[in-house]
Amino acid sequence: MLVQELTIYLKSGETVSLAFKAKKADELHPQIEAFFKSLDYWKHGKGSFRFQGECEAFVLLADVSADKVNSYNRNESAAW
Repeated sequence: MLVQELTIYLKSGETVSLAFKAKKADELHPQIEAFFKSLDYWKHGKGSFRFQGECEAFVLLADVSADKVNSYNRNESAAW
């Protein structure tokens, strides 16, 4: 199973990591892509972004200092 892990670095020094099941290695998960578009749109740090899934997460865009995405294959027998 292909997994894309988004790590968001906050200005407070904390990090938030979210893992998404991906369908293709060369395409970002739709929620990750939407998050990046929100960051670009709200260059002045206004607004927030809501991640949906098994658990929800809200990120205030003004609090984001950096982000990265790591892709890896996860063993199907490992607990998700």
